[in-house]
Amino acid sequence: MTEPAKSFKGIKLKYKMDKDLISIVIPCYNSEKSIEELVSRIKQVEENNNYKFQIILVNDCSADNTIEVLKSLSKKFEGIKVVDMLFNVGQFMATICGFEHAEGKYVMTMDDDMQHPPEEIPKLITAITENNDYDFISGVFDKKKHNFFRNFGSWLVHRIDRIVFQKPRDMQFTAFRIVKKEVADALVDHQTMYPLIDPLLIKITKRVKNVPVSHQDRKHGKSNYNLFSLMRLTFTHVLNFSTLPLKIISFAGLGVFIMSILISIFYFLRYIFGYITVPGWVTNVLLINFFGGLILFTLGIIGQYLIRIMYEVKGFPRYKVRNIYPGNNNKK
Repeated sequence: MTEPAKSFKGIKLKYKMDKDLISIVIPCYNSEKSIEELVSRIKQVEENNNYKFQIILVNDCSADNTIEVLKSLSKKFEGIKVVDMLFNVGQFMATICGFEHAEGKYVMTMDDDMQHPPEEIPKLITAITENNDYDFISGVFDKKKHNFFRNFGSWLVHRIDRIVFQKPRDMQFTAFRIVKKEVADALVDHQTMYPLIDPLLIKITKRVKNVPVSHQDRKHGKSNYNLFSLMRLTFTHVLNFSTLPLKIISFAGLGVFIMSILISIFYFLRYIFGYITVPGWVTNVLLINFFGGLILFTLGIIGQYLIRIMYEVKGFPRYKVRNIYPGNNNKK
């Protein structure tokens, strides 16, 4: 393996690129029942296709026995590195951490729940190696094996991404993807506390392509994503990478201001011509509620931006690695 190369300005160690190597980053959370089969199947794909894999298993502070299973796998198989996080950071940040330790010319990401079939890996590798015009290949599932709410949430995220980030209409993004090493390094260089990989990838490169792959049923446990979490993810997408909410508020404020002037003129004329003899409390109540609600909504949006700015400027650690287990025939 190649030796790590130091970087600057607080960015953690980056690794030199091995042109014969393909790194596979798998964030792991409570995956003790599925990860051994997943790794075994990946190693079988590696052997059958004469690939050279570096498998990076990032334990995101699992509550079960995942870390012990990962340590066992690192000793059992060659080319496995286990990164154990000090505290839970979520799938996206764990993936970024895995990118920092990637040494391959290409870096792939997969989920730990067996829904991304390892047997489909050659499709992604072939797509990016046979055409140098593409920086990023995303596997698109022919039929998703998620429940209705999960599929609806994913649909909503994709629509928001298309509107906010000018994502091409025919592009779909999944966590089953492969990128060039320089793209992975560019993702790492984004020192944000709220990394969202797909929006960042859109900003980094437009040279993307979809490749159809199959999707399998989840064998163990339940997904950590539900309708609420996906809607929260969509909200985070918009706030972290777009000023669209502020623009909407600005236009809404202008519209309400014009409307309030027109309403004032209307009631003033009615008063002048004698149509209003008794002041109406209903109008006052409606106007107070409307403007009060608009003001509170606006303050809420601004508050969300301020919260994110506070986290960014305070310099909280994005993540902290507790330990690294380089495993069999690996070097740090």
